[in-house]
Amino acid sequence: MKRGKSGQFLKGQKRPKEWTRIQTEKVSDEKNYAWKGEEVSYRGLHQWIRRKKGLPRQCSKCFKQSDKPRIIQWANIDGKYRRVLDDYIPLCCSCHKYHDLSLKAIRD
Repeated sequence: MKRGKSGQFLKGQKRPKEWTRIQTEKVSDEKNYAWKGEEVSYRGLHQWIRRKKGLPRQCSKCFKQSDKPRIIQWANIDGKYRRVLDDYIPLCCSCHKYHDLSLKAIRD
């Protein structure tokens, strides 16, 4: 990778993938200035789950499979929204609905 006199990358040149990976690691997750930890919003938590676990492909209850987004979703097991990856399971929409309703019935 060519650099100019000031050490900056030259215009039109792509940065090496290794350099990009190292720079990304420097500011990812807890190292990021905007990291909220357990104070994350509902949407932010679900985005974090998808980023860490990927898109779910098969329901863990009825074993329905789908590659389409939103057909299979990450569902929280115990109803306490925390940053614990093992606390989420893949469920299809209908199983997710019944799962959430059963959690609500237990809490009430």
